[in-house]
Amino acid sequence: YERSLISLGKAEQKLAQAEKLAALGQLIVGVSDDLGTKAGDVLLAAKELSHAIEEVALSGRETLDPKDPRTLELNRTVESMRCMLVFLEKGAHAIQRMNQALSHYAGGEDESVSDLGLAEICEDIRLIVHGRIRQHKFEQNIPSDLRLVAKRSEVERVLGNLLTNASDAISDSPAELQADEELGVIRLSAKEVVREAREWVVIEVEDTGGGIPD
Repeated sequence: YERSLISLGKAEQKLAQAEKLAALGQLIVGVSDDLGTKAGDVLLAAKELSHAIEEVALSGRETLDPKDPRTLELNRTVESMRCMLVFLEKGAHAIQRMNQALSHYAGGEDESVSDLGLAEICEDIRLIVHGRIRQHKFEQNIPSDLRLVAKRSEVERVLGNLLTNASDAISDSPAELQADEELGVIRLSAKEVVREAREWVVIEVEDTGGGIPD
């Protein structure tokens, strides 16, 4: 009888947990749909903004003398806007990919693995976490032809966490280390290695923080 009560109690706990997970899954799906819509809106706005930028650039070339100082200033402004636009588009595409992975998870589906270009992913993540690491010098050494087979969202999450952790490690360094000229550097590198007759990709994130105190 006592064992039956224990089993019944465990079953009720599992049922309650399952109901909570189901409710969480429904919430995630709702949020995911909204995020997907907003990311799509951002990309549409970015496309319109791109057209406007190019129209401004063309108008400037047609109306201003190339030797006019305002031409140089206009070119600098247009180039800066193009860079910001790239940042905006990459961020929106990354949100869409993460949103898709979130939807798969909530629906009980498994995101499929694919052949990925690591340099492109690292650049996307660097832009996404730019606000967290911009106060530090960033060095990246990723071969342009280095590829791996994995789930993109998982690689992005790991890289994002590693970079933000590196930034936090530097920011949390003791005051006596702040004068170190090497402090404030984050290095991201990757290489292909062969171990036990299998090919692997090794990704390393280094920082010049003070480390964990003894």
